[in-house]
Amino acid sequence: MLVALLTLGTAPAPAALPADSSALEALRAADLRLGAIGYRLATANAPLCTDIAPVPGMVVHAIDQYAEGEQAAARTTFGFVTGVAVEAVVPGSPAAHAGVRADDLDRQCQWPPGSGNQRRGACPHA
Repeated sequence: MLVALLTLGTAPAPAALPADSSALEALRAADLRLGAIGYRLATANAPLCTDIAPVPGMVVHAIDQYAEGEQAAARTTFGFVTGVAVEAVVPGSPAAHAGVRADDLDRQCQWPPGSGNQRRGACPHA
């Protein structure tokens, strides 16, 4: 009996199921919901902070945050060409107003004057 219990503890973990496109899109939707909440909290609390930082309102992800076995599906679903890409953009955020879209890769975000980014600063401690 003791031998059986010891061998159970050393059994290899089952391999994770490979991600499919629908699972990755569900992850994107969940990350956007979380990003939108964070954006709203950060911008709403800005008046309470002395240290204000710009908040673009986008969720960025990297290919290496996905398990090795899921990276091919992530590349296909999200269109990774480089190691980092925009996963999602919060509607109404400075990133959305600047035209940043999900799956953008090499875009350099330059906030145009009057885009509201300074007014939409956020407290880095929120």
